[in-house]
Amino acid sequence: MVKEMVGALKGLIVIDTSQFLSGPWCSTFLADMGAKVIKIEPKVGEAMRLYTYINRNLEAMLSMLHRNKKGMTLDLRLDKGQEIFKKLIANADVYVDNFTPGILENLGYQNSWYYH
Repeated sequence: MVKEMVGALKGLIVIDTSQFLSGPWCSTFLADMGAKVIKIEPKVGEAMRLYTYINRNLEAMLSMLHRNKKGMTLDLRLDKGQEIFKKLIANADVYVDNFTPGILENLGYQNSWYYH
């Protein structure tokens, strides 16, 4: 069982769909300061996980990048995945992503609901 962090951001809920380094580092810092971070990945895992098959040394970096986070897989293209995602976002204080601009809109999400 992972021990919950206590810090300045305790009580803050963060939803993270980011991949590779920049987004995960951001949400790791938030988690380290006590925020509850829920990391959402596609079923196959975030893209960085695929590189661990090529270079096993990256597994340690992934563990470090995702420390203090809760994780789940979710297919944002499916209706059920979108339903769950919208419920998570509705209760979140912060949303972290590093998608190319327009990706969320292409999946059917409108700017207005995730920027308020």
